[in-house]
Amino acid sequence: MFDTTFDKNYKLQLFTYGYLKPYIPINENLLTNNDQKMFVILINYTKPIEGVNEVLASHRAYLDTQYAAGRLICSGRKADLSGGVLISNAKTKEEVDEIIKNDPYNLKDVANYDVIEFTPGKFDEKFKPFID
Repeated sequence: MFDTTFDKNYKLQLFTYGYLKPYIPINENLLTNNDQKMFVILINYTKPIEGVNEVLASHRAYLDTQYAAGRLICSGRKADLSGGVLISNAKTKEEVDEIIKNDPYNLKDVANYDVIEFTPGKFDEKFKPFID
C-alpha cells in the first residue's frame, strides 16, 4: 500500500487494484485493548414456540441474574420468533459456555446456541462503559 498525505486530516491510499481510496483517521480513544472480548450469542429454538413460551419466564429470570453479574448487555427475541440474541461482555468463552449451560432454555432442551466471539475495534462513546 502506498500512502500520500492529502492534507492534515486525510490521506489517500493507493491499493494494488489501482484506485485511490480516502482514509479518514479514527479517534484513537475509541480503540479498545485487543484483549477485550465480546460475544454475540444466537439462540435457536428447537421446539415449537408454545414449548419455548413455557420456559420463557424462568429464562428471563435467569437472564436477570446474568445482568446483575455484569455478563449481559442486551437481549431479545429475533423478529421472526425463531430464537433470540444475547450480547455479552463476559471475560472468557468459558464464562459464556457457563451462561449457556445454566440457561433454562438449554436445561429444558428447547434451544441450541451459536456463539460469535469478537474484539471490539470501534464503538460509539456511549458504549464505552461496556468495553472497559
